[in-house]
Amino acid sequence: MCFDLGQVFKKTAYTGNEIAKHVIMISLDGVYEADFDNLMQRPVFLELINRGAYSNQVTTVYPTLTYPIHTSIVTGTTPDKHGIYHNHQLQVGVPIKNQTWYWYQDEVKVPSLFDKLAQHQFVTASILWPVTGRGNITYNIPEIIALAGENQATKLLESGTPMYLVKSYLKYGKILGDGTQPKLDQFSTAVAVDTIKSKKPNLLVIHLISVDHFRHDFGVESIESVKAFNVYEQSVMEIVEAVKEAGYYDDTVFVLTSDHGQMDVHQNVYLNNVLKRAGYITETEDGLDYKAYVQSLGLGAYVYIKDHDSVIKKEVMTLLRSVMQDPTYGIETIYTVNDLKRLHASSDVDIAIEAKAGYQFKDDLTSKDVKSNFTKGNHGYSPLKAGYKTIVMISGVGIKNQFEMGNISVMDIAPTIASILGLDFYDCDGRVLNEIFEEGEKENE
Repeated sequence: MCFDLGQVFKKTAYTGNEIAKHVIMISLDGVYEADFDNLMQRPVFLELINRGAYSNQVTTVYPTLTYPIHTSIVTGTTPDKHGIYHNHQLQVGVPIKNQTWYWYQDEVKVPSLFDKLAQHQFVTASILWPVTGRGNITYNIPEIIALAGENQATKLLESGTPMYLVKSYLKYGKILGDGTQPKLDQFSTAVAVDTIKSKKPNLLVIHLISVDHFRHDFGVESIESVKAFNVYEQSVMEIVEAVKEAGYYDDTVFVLTSDHGQMDVHQNVYLNNVLKRAGYITETEDGLDYKAYVQSLGLGAYVYIKDHDSVIKKEVMTLLRSVMQDPTYGIETIYTVNDLKRLHASSDVDIAIEAKAGYQFKDDLTSKDVKSNFTKGNHGYSPLKAGYKTIVMISGVGIKNQFEMGNISVMDIAPTIASILGLDFYDCDGRVLNEIFEEGEKENE
């Protein structure tokens, strides 16, 4: 059962019910069930499993994009509740490089793990965790990018913890360099190690990105992507060692999680071309006006109908079903409103589509409807797609050793972390994974 005891224990850090006083959560972006054997060849991951529970059958949420999933991880809720439906808001006709993303925690419609811990005056740290700008976090370096006309330093300082940011960049800026991967993950890791030793946070979360980055650029099993697993391994090794050196390894639980896998794609499909030819998109002096518009999810897409016009929606559905008959366009599935409700998608979306293997959807208006490209990786598929579940490891004091959790959800992570720290979480869609606790640590609820 999840309920808020924030007012009762307003001035109390620990309740006496905690299993551990520290939790370190590491997100390995882009890692999924097919990567599990790779991880098991690496000593640090074996060490974690030997001291804990694990699963490579973790169901994530729709759509399988980084920001909605990471928000579900820390809120324990589906996107239709927390409100982060995509990495970025709908911005019709705006090139992807110029689009605003969901950077700020105040855009999340439900309370998070950070809010729960703040109520109990726990010390928290977040390093590049998505959707944490201006968050209720003690030490915060949010994942946020300056757009054209903005200053990166100013935007970060306004969105994170100023002195923590300044000291981190002064101390480890040389590691960061130009901010490309793997330098960014190496910088994040250096800051995490320093924070673990100097701040001793009750909760530290860190978002590592190298594998996802190189899979996007070069493909799922490219040489660059394979090498990126070495970056993850090194980062986890350094973080675990930092906890040992800080002296609280035996009072810490490590949580390793991920958001999604990727699939190789070699065809780009531009369905807004089709909508424009049918008269549903028009170009104006101010940009684009639309009656129907496709927003890419990568291996899927949302279709927005202006004002939810039922006549237009019926026409567009008929058009898409016709296009689906042409294999060139790579449409595998069309989701209706009822399908989207079952997937807990945004109620603003009227139709959604999913791509066949090898295809991805793009927002742009271009000269051709379908273009070939070099093999790259992408995601944004249904979380129900076979073979594409993710991984979780929960390891440390009070956790059963070598315990296989089986089928769980990313939404189980937040209430479980709260329970480890001795707190009851908010009402949520996830559950406390009581089965992972050693006998006597927690009673089943």
